[in-house]
Amino acid sequence: MKKHAIIPVFIPHRGCPNDCVFCNQKAITACSSDVSPEDVRNTIETYLPTLTGRGLETIELAFFGGSFTGLSIAEQSAFLTVAKEYKDAGLIDKIHMSTRPDYIDRDILDNLKTYDTDIIELGVQSFDPDVLRASNRGHTVEDVYSACRLIKEYGFTLGIQLMIGLPSDSPAKSIASAKETVRLAPQLARLYPTIVLQDTRLLQMYEEGIYQPLTTEEAVSTTKEMYRILSDAGITILRVGLKSTDLITEGEAVC
Repeated sequence: MKKHAIIPVFIPHRGCPNDCVFCNQKAITACSSDVSPEDVRNTIETYLPTLTGRGLETIELAFFGGSFTGLSIAEQSAFLTVAKEYKDAGLIDKIHMSTRPDYIDRDILDNLKTYDTDIIELGVQSFDPDVLRASNRGHTVEDVYSACRLIKEYGFTLGIQLMIGLPSDSPAKSIASAKETVRLAPQLARLYPTIVLQDTRLLQMYEEGIYQPLTTEEAVSTTKEMYRILSDAGITILRVGLKSTDLITEGEAVC
């Protein structure tokens, strides 16, 4: 029986002015409108009745899409005020968010501590500088190391997200990123084989012959080896691959 449930709140492209070549948050999250703190409350109230009486050990409120800590401190606090209200009432157990490595500093983490945040996932994608540049990530490997160090210093649970098959990537580079992840010892990880989505620079690169995706066989074998490396190190792998949305399932956003 499943003992863990997540109440997801999607904030597509909020807090993230960067345009990574692979990113289309509307397609990934199936959500294109702005989200308010009241929307967070409504989402929680919608989910909670479906979760009661199921013997769940943990209920998390998770902010996905965009980069949560790229929002202003005031906006972060407005969302987190709602989350903490439900946590203080014992209705949710953990507060969880995803963000970019270059949107982590002591002021941000001090504020997250104030609202009793538990889990911070970093969209690292790769530890290879050439891959980061070719993907227009807008941050450096050094930013990743700094963010991971601070998150662990503050006592948050650390998650690292990696992608497989980005521009300038290779199976060897992806596997090296998994090994570097082990060295940094996060508690959580996600693995995302790259998918070419509509309305992205990556699609243009593919059509121009600049980018060649991994074959299915390469993607599967590389992801499998990365999964083995991470799981053998005791890292919990939360997900492999994008969650289906209506847009992706119907093929509107996938090339």
